Amino acid sequence: MQEDTGEAFTDTAAVPILEETYPVSPPFSYVLIQTDPVSKRTQYMVVEIPLDSKEQAIYKKILDIMIDELDVDLSVLKSTEKAEEFLKKKIVDIIKRYRISLNESQFEKIMYYLARDLIGYGKIQPFMLDPNIEDISCDGIGIPIYVWHRKYESIATNVSFDSSTVLDSFIIKLAQRANRHISIANPLLDASLPDGSRIQLTYGKEVTQRGSTFTARKFKADPFTITD
Repeated sequence: MQEDTGEAFTDTAAVPILEETYPVSPPFSYVLIQTDPVSKRTQYMVVEIPLDSKEQAIYKKILDIMIDELDVDLSVLKSTEKAEEFLKKKIVDIIKRYRISLNESQFEKIMYYLARDLIGYGKIQPFMLDPNIEDISCDGIGIPIYVWHRKYESIATNVSFDSSTVLDSFIIKLAQRANRHISIANPLLDASLPDGSRIQLTYGKEVTQRGSTFTARKFKADPFTITD
């Protein structure tokens, strides 16, 4: 009979193998590339600094106020820097007017998520910022987003859309970023984002049974070459 040492047994063969990790928006978001030792499948893991329950509530409150009060489309500002500067001023003003108590660390974390969701591309923002990513594909609700990585090629991520409402809203947002319109009446769109990236969108279940879908082919300022 084996002696019970009181220690939990860990099957090391089942522990994912960490291939590499690197920052995309430090200190708020990082990427972990890991391989399952059994399936041999490699996965792209987005790791973002978490908000606690208090911070989540404050984020939601500020976001709701921003949506109600925002009198300019942040996406039309000439540069990301100007948009971030404008957004930061608005957030500071809201914090003062509504007497919201935040320390510096809490402010920086909430600012990251507000900028990600109002100026950036929401949950796919880390993919857009990662210079190793060339293509981003979402095939519907509850399906992991796939990316084409310069080193690892086509790999699944830990990011997905689990609600048709959220995914549909995101598709509309992408279309708006391209200064275009998408709807049930016109559910297909091929367009360009302000940075030159190409997007292909489908809206609702009129085209695909799994719901809205999108593919983004990122514009590369430094195109991939044989020497990369």
